[in-house]
Amino acid sequence: MAGKSSRMGTPKGLININGKTIIQTHLDRYSPLLSGEIVSVVSKNSPYQSELNKYQTTVIENDDPNSEQFYSIALALNNLTVTPLPTFITTIDKLPPLTTSLQTIYSYFDDNKHLHAVIPAHNQKKGHPPLLSPQFCLELLKVNPVSSEGRLDLQLRKLPLDKISTLEINDSTIIQNFNFVTDIFSGLT
Repeated sequence: MAGKSSRMGTPKGLININGKTIIQTHLDRYSPLLSGEIVSVVSKNSPYQSELNKYQTTVIENDDPNSEQFYSIALALNNLTVTPLPTFITTIDKLPPLTTSLQTIYSYFDDNKHLHAVIPAHNQKKGHPPLLSPQFCLELLKVNPVSSEGRLDLQLRKLPLDKISTLEINDSTIIQNFNFVTDIFSGLT
């Protein structure tokens, strides 16, 4: 999902780091894990559309620029063309975790099939991207995305404790966010 990058002053996903845009880095790191598809939600006339169209990703326009993030999650889930698979939810506001970190999350989830969500953490601080079960994704689609319940964090908190797990990952990008160019480069060290 892509936001407006208003604090950054430039579209975050198009920032070039080590010869790749952040969007390309996301796609490169997630692609080895996928047996399904990538759905990207962007705002109307987003500068990300032309970059995303270079890859095998379904690009969905969020027709309501004032909507909250959960609306974009619902749009993405509603536009999956295959039966839901375990699904990572991420935004362009975060540098993508290393592929090995994503593989660790996925393997843990695969070994614990009773879970509806795995939340990665770094130094005991919860972060992104959560990995959600197909069943939980289908439950999310029942939530009105514009209601007060239309927040992923609220829906995760409603899960029984035996259906959600936090997994410690040795990758600081899991907890990093960036709003300024200097934040990005501090996250690379």
